[in-house]
Amino acid sequence: MPRLEDLAPGRAWKFGDSISTNQIASGGRAPRGQSAEERLAAMKEGCLRSVRPEFSEGVQPGDFLVAGTNFGNGSSSPGAVESLQACGLGAVLADSVSRLMMRTCIAKGLPAFSAPGISDLVEDGDDVEVDYAAGTVRNLKSGRLVSIRQFPSTVEQILEAGGIIPVIGKRLAEEGILPPAPAATS
Repeated sequence: MPRLEDLAPGRAWKFGDSISTNQIASGGRAPRGQSAEERLAAMKEGCLRSVRPEFSEGVQPGDFLVAGTNFGNGSSSPGAVESLQACGLGAVLADSVSRLMMRTCIAKGLPAFSAPGISDLVEDGDDVEVDYAAGTVRNLKSGRLVSIRQFPSTVEQILEAGGIIPVIGKRLAEEGILPPAPAATS
């Protein structure tokens, strides 16, 4: 995960209000027994399929998902965030992000910003730039800006580490606590 200050400009994929976690992970979780690459490909393919079938084919690493209000409502399904990550999104930018979705994004290491007014600022396909240090998102076509808030330093550390699991792993390693060895398979 790049540092929050290093988010590159990217293309906006615009969605409406109240996009639920079920719509985000509309393909569901990939079946067990698949390789990590196969699981990621299946998650990407199903991502937002019910809302915009062309999304998973066209989205590029570093692109931004732009949405209206109440983005990510519904369950706290980690599969929704994992599906967005499988698409390589740079960040989620929404007029508002549900509390559960925001927490899950942070836990998984995907930056998600509540940026009131973003859906009026950006059209589908516009290039946008997040200036985290300045607390702004700018539409590169129009030059217009909206504000975002910076995260508390602990949240920044979690996002920059790639999620809570790497943070916990690092802290355990610093304490000299090693994870258990993987179980042998026969």
